[in-house]
Amino acid sequence: LRSIAQGPERHCMVADLEGLGRCFLLDYRLQSAEHDYCVYHECLVHPGALLHSERGPAEVLVGGPLGLVAVDLLLKHASVEEVVVVESDEVVHNMVKEHLKDWHNDAWKDPRGRVQMVVADVCDYLRNWHRLFDYIVLDLVDPGVARHS
Repeated sequence: LRSIAQGPERHCMVADLEGLGRCFLLDYRLQSAEHDYCVYHECLVHPGALLHSERGPAEVLVGGPLGLVAVDLLLKHASVEEVVVVESDEVVHNMVKEHLKDWHNDAWKDPRGRVQMVVADVCDYLRNWHRLFDYIVLDLVDPGVARHS
């Protein structure tokens, strides 16, 4: 067990498991593993970014606990000018920042300042923010899973 934390909404764990490597769990459910996270996130991010338009997406919103992994991949696209990362639980977000650095390569520290971090529910953020994004990447937990309270 690497680290365990209780946020206001969810229980978060980072553990090293035999056969899977470093794993990220929310409310005791496996969300991603070192063994295959890169395949999953590349398939989540690159097809939409490449098919977006001839120029590619400029303003991108990323929602979900492992959004920083998507940010690392998005910043490889020359068209990306800004990425807004929205995660509702700051404790979860900090766990990812601290314990999964090999997955996201500190993408949130982008030297060109293209990454903005927001602590909010992504649905509420989209409802209340009157702005259009070129591309939205959502890597959310299963909708049928109740949040820890």
